[in-house]
Amino acid sequence: MRAIATRGRYFPITAGSLASTTKTWRLAAKTRFVLRNPERALAKSMVIARLRPGNDLTIFSLPIEVEPDLGKRAASHALNALSRWKDAAETRVEGHSRAICVYLQGSTALRVVEHRIKYSRRKFGAGEGLASSRKPRVTGVTDAELDVVPIL
Repeated sequence: MRAIATRGRYFPITAGSLASTTKTWRLAAKTRFVLRNPERALAKSMVIARLRPGNDLTIFSLPIEVEPDLGKRAASHALNALSRWKDAAETRVEGHSRAICVYLQGSTALRVVEHRIKYSRRKFGAGEGLASSRKPRVTGVTDAELDVVPIL
């Protein structure tokens, strides 16, 4: 597991402590645990972790404005909050995707949000080529707040 934070960001948890904390989790992806820098939309919303049940767990880097002690506590609370879904089976339904994300809300709480995405494949013909007909088109996004976890 290789993690390189971009300039102005840091990882709140080390790869070793992530592996030891999540060693009993049942995840089926080839790269089950990932330390990653978030995309722009996720970076602004201060996401800490994302679990795709039965598939993989991603820990995101935090900006240096968040003090390291707070980041470490938030990451450990986020892993504890996500452990509820550690044994959930992977949803293998065509056209549906599910992810549970933990966001840092101020310096006192974490929000646990479930994102469900529904997508469909485009039909070949009628202006769609073979390559573009295989790309999914998002048809619906549903967000549901599951929990608010205080950071002590």
